[in-house]
Amino acid sequence: GARVRQVGGASAVLSRAAEQNPGQVSVVGDFARWDGRLFPMRRLAGSGVFELFVPGLEAGAVYKFELKTQEGMLRLKTDPMARAMEVPPQSASRVDATSYVWEDAAWMKARRTTDHARAPLAAYEVHLGAFAKGLEVNGRTPNYRELAPRLVGHVKALGFTHIELMPVAEHPFSGSWGYQVSGYFAPTSRFGSPDDFRF
Repeated sequence: GARVRQVGGASAVLSRAAEQNPGQVSVVGDFARWDGRLFPMRRLAGSGVFELFVPGLEAGAVYKFELKTQEGMLRLKTDPMARAMEVPPQSASRVDATSYVWEDAAWMKARRTTDHARAPLAAYEVHLGAFAKGLEVNGRTPNYRELAPRLVGHVKALGFTHIELMPVAEHPFSGSWGYQVSGYFAPTSRFGSPDDFRF
């Protein structure tokens, strides 16, 4: 996935793609007027990995890979390794940068002293979209930060000890419940940003 980096004191985005046998791979997006001629990627040491630093891009910028086949055909491809994506039906990847600060140090320390093999386990399997269905306010679906305390309260009230989330990776078709993945490392943007999901 594309990430913001500092290169020579300036902000830039590092993007990598792995392709088997393309003629050319470029990064395209609003910043390049979706023109693959502007930001061609370089192949790393004869491998199938391509990379490029794009100066001046910031978190949230949308992008895709433009593949030019050996036969000269052009194809646009979403970055399957992206950490963030657009809200469907849009399908571009987004440059990601996190500002989230984890506040679970006490829990992380305490879990080392627990014998998990002997501790009780009752998992509540939940699909966030289905759970959120009855919680809309004025037609707006709650986001991850709004869903989290409600879900935890619900699960505790029922006596469960763990939550098992059904697929949360980005997917183009809501009816698939997330089983047709388009972004393997991007939580679905239907409920907010990756930092909202971390919450």
